[in-house]
Amino acid sequence: MQPALTFGNYQAHFVDTLQQLEAHEVWQRQPFTIVLVDSNTRAYCLPRLMELAVFQDALILEVPAGESTKNLDMCEHIWESLLAAKAGRDAVLVNLGGGMVSDLGGFVAGAYKRGIPFINIPTTVLAMVDATVGAKTGINLGGVKNSIGLFNEPEAVFFHLPFLETLPHEEVLSGFAEMLKHALLSGQEHWDALVAVGPEGIIANPELIIRSLKVKQAIVGQDPLEQGIRKTLNLGHTIGHALESESMRLGKPLLHGHTVALGMVAELWLSMQILGFPQKDFKAVSNYLLGLYGSFLNIDLSLDNLAELVGNDKKNRSKQFSFSLLQQFGKPEYNCNVSREQLLEALVYLRGSL
Repeated sequence: MQPALTFGNYQAHFVDTLQQLEAHEVWQRQPFTIVLVDSNTRAYCLPRLMELAVFQDALILEVPAGESTKNLDMCEHIWESLLAAKAGRDAVLVNLGGGMVSDLGGFVAGAYKRGIPFINIPTTVLAMVDATVGAKTGINLGGVKNSIGLFNEPEAVFFHLPFLETLPHEEVLSGFAEMLKHALLSGQEHWDALVAVGPEGIIANPELIIRSLKVKQAIVGQDPLEQGIRKTLNLGHTIGHALESESMRLGKPLLHGHTVALGMVAELWLSMQILGFPQKDFKAVSNYLLGLYGSFLNIDLSLDNLAELVGNDKKNRSKQFSFSLLQQFGKPEYNCNVSREQLLEALVYLRGSL
């Protein structure tokens, strides 16, 4: 078993068998267990969890799979279900699923009765390397991704790598994009290691998942509330979130990692123009990202709509477009001001590359 990683006041544990979950003290302190699942994790992952004694009497709450589930109506539905079950502050919410489940569940737990504890059990690559660690929770509002949310630490996170064997290739590819982002932030050697195995090799090389987690751990540890360096983890996300929101609006939702990968192409183009990111590295990285993810963009890109969505990004200050960009491998910068003209040029470049 891998040693636990510490994030703030909680730990992320790698468990070889799910029985190791039962050793955590939360089950003694919080005797009422609720498990939040989506339609996929109910079918493929929940049966394994229900073999444990601590889940025999758990309340199971199921929500539809997909990013569009992260909304206030669904929060209200879950809160009403908790009230109907008479869940009090002696309850613990277990989020069994990908990033949507942990984002939604962490937000719901933070607001219900002014806060009940929650545990994340990620079941996707994306959730393992990104969504379930770092204490961000949130929901979408008005078509803008994660515009409502809380910093809310879980009691613990448990990684059980066999859950990844249930994933379709597209989901693995989505998580791989976040790992590629971590590599851009940390250095060329990490990038080369990921490219060498490709997305199809991730499950067989869990040390690369751990390496990505350690990149995030090092950054979050310096800046847990995203006042400074943690903003660098948003590389690719400013434009990526706009692409994701626009795809949902058009009824052709794209996976989060796919949009982040395409967002990285556009934002590395901005990095080249503004910070001097080397052209040869830009060509190599963008060609690799477009080769893996370019075919998934099945929507007509409205530049004005995307620019408006970028204008609603959480990082913006004083109505300025604020980006996290890259000077070179391993040297990110945050709070980079980008004009509307530069943004539109980056989007034109992305559209022309597909």
